[in-house]
Amino acid sequence: MTSAGGRPGGTAPRSRDVARLAGVSQKTGSRVHNGERYVSGEVRRRCWTRAGNSATG
Repeated sequence: MTSAGGRPGGTAPRSRDVARLAGVSQKTGSRVHNGERYVSGEVRRRCWTRAGNSATG
């Protein structure tokens, strides 16, 4: 059974999982999450899309 975040135990998707799904490095995924510069709009969109999909199952 899954709950909040679509993960067992109700935890949110991990940044490394989102980065892997988006096809970027963990550091790039972290940059997106923290709103840092030097990330293209396309990569930023891909990461947020994958994070949303992971959170919903």
